[in-house]
Amino acid sequence: MLQEVDVKAGGGHVMMIGEVATHFLTKLEWYSTLFPRIPVPIQKQIEQSLLAKKADRIRAGAIAAQGRSEVSRPGQQDDRYTSVSCC
Repeated sequence: MLQEVDVKAGGGHVMMIGEVATHFLTKLEWYSTLFPRIPVPIQKQIEQSLLAKKADRIRAGAIAAQGRSEVSRPGQQDDRYTSVSCC
């Protein structure tokens, strides 16, 4: 989700919903509130899953950026569609 929320009562700290969720899952503290500890094996699974999701987003963003740069060059002819005549 790309929705921003003000997470601190009284304003002053705007975060994306995804950042808030990631913080809740990876940190034990939220301002002055301590969360219960997540068992280590489960915490490792959560961290691995979050890293895999982050890598997927980075890879997808790079592929999308590459596709946009190939398509959006004005005045450049695309070699894939150019016929080549011989002799």
